[in-house]
Amino acid sequence: MGSGPLYWWFVEYLPKRFLGLPKWQAVVARSVTDAWTLMPFFYFPIFYQVKEAIFWDGKTPLSEVPKIAARKYIDGFVPDIISSTQVCVPINIVLFSSVPSHFRVPALSLFGFIWILTLSSRRGAHENEKELESSQ
Repeated sequence: MGSGPLYWWFVEYLPKRFLGLPKWQAVVARSVTDAWTLMPFFYFPIFYQVKEAIFWDGKTPLSEVPKIAARKYIDGFVPDIISSTQVCVPINIVLFSSVPSHFRVPALSLFGFIWILTLSSRRGAHENEKELESSQ
């Protein structure tokens, strides 16, 4: 039942990493492990690469797009970790403590959709403000 990397991460891998801990310590450990491994080293690099590819202006050489995305990833690393920790850890605590394992990925997808809208609007607004300031 289930397939894909998220299913493996949330249903197979994380629950088995902290079996020796009491329930709430294991829930918090799984939540923090997710927020400080999956988000910064997989999610955000992919987010910035896809975002730069989608909003590529056609004037910038295509070979520069991954470099621009990498720069934005590095520049936003700490604020992104803080934001994702503030949002994802509480959500994951609810998911790991209350949601049956076979419903975690669908529930996470719903929260993920809301998160990506928030992240996109926050990052998009920030870049638009910089562009307006530099054009004046």
